[in-house]
Amino acid sequence: MRVTYYRRTLDPTPHGVQLSWRALADDMCRYRDVGGDKGHRLAECPLWAPHVIRQQGKRCAAHTVEVTALVLDYDDGVDVRTALARWEPYRAVAYTTWSHTPDAPRCRLVLPLESPV
Repeated sequence: MRVTYYRRTLDPTPHGVQLSWRALADDMCRYRDVGGDKGHRLAECPLWAPHVIRQQGKRCAAHTVEVTALVLDYDDGVDVRTALARWEPYRAVAYTTWSHTPDAPRCRLVLPLESPV
């Protein structure tokens, strides 16, 4: 599947890649030890997006050519297992977000689309 990576969260320059669903899922679930406040994490952490950007385009909706996955944020206390169970039998991966805490679970669920839209 095709996705786009950005070197840092605030970097507007896309780096499109083709990879398997398994490789993307493994990458999303890889722990990245980046401490500090939200501003520091935005400055230092890489970002991925389930879209393909037009050649020479920047990160914005107007330059999006296709979307390859559905991404859902659960910010209402739903944990990873519950989020995944809600979408069975579909292929999906879920992982905790930066704002997750044991007292306030937050996660992101990604479902690859059968065909890009």
